[in-house]
Amino acid sequence: MVGRTGVDYADYNITVYREPCPYKCVYCWAWRIPLNAKRIRSGRYDPVVEAERIARKCRNGERVVVSFTSDPYLFREAWINRTTHVILALRRWGRPTVMVLTKNPLLALKDRDVMIADIAGAEHYVESWLGTTVTSADTYHPFSTVWEPNAPRTALRLKALREFQREGGYVWLSLEPLIPVSHPDTFPETIIVNALKILDPERIRLVVLGRLNYVPQLRKHLPFSLGSEEKILEHYREHVPEAVDILKEHGIPYHIKKELKKCLGGDLG
Repeated sequence: MVGRTGVDYADYNITVYREPCPYKCVYCWAWRIPLNAKRIRSGRYDPVVEAERIARKCRNGERVVVSFTSDPYLFREAWINRTTHVILALRRWGRPTVMVLTKNPLLALKDRDVMIADIAGAEHYVESWLGTTVTSADTYHPFSTVWEPNAPRTALRLKALREFQREGGYVWLSLEPLIPVSHPDTFPETIIVNALKILDPERIRLVVLGRLNYVPQLRKHLPFSLGSEEKILEHYREHVPEAVDILKEHGIPYHIKKELKKCLGGDLG
């Protein structure tokens, strides 16, 4: 059965690997909450077959994320190429927009031709975006080494996206979760300004902003302290509007996830 995603900026999601990814992000709710982990592991479909099924349903550029709950570019993807075949299936059999999301876009560059070039036998040209999650500017303090200990550093991720852009590809950024810690490197406006020093804004298809969810369940796992819920809300209300102003200034499409919108107490974005 083809399942729709509950995420408000995409229509479908394919989980390629049904296991915790090796990047060990401390804020990851998918594998730290037992019920979610059980649901993820319960899937039995072949991701390539599922990609074909989803693609055939997409005729108008519906967005398909590869993938939310576990990274599609685990280390062994370098030789297994399971994600490669998922992307090929999506681009060959329908007309979706393929949104690849990974903490390791350096490894994803092995599939640059699969994402950018024409696919033999495809009815339409399918646009594929290479995306990564960015939670810190890493300008003053390498927070990404604390929060995403086994993933490439922020600068390396952004440089990989820049290389993808230079070869004709489009990229997207997920600023989710925005970590509500009072340090400039964690502020979304700082993250965006830093990213724009590296990326071409005209080839950024989307920036997604989202809050840190499941805070009560995650507190004991986080290697940093968070204030009260009201302090968290104040943090978002202060910094998200500044980030949105920068995105508007550069004409970059953006999406504020519904959970974060509730924190802002208005209709921003």
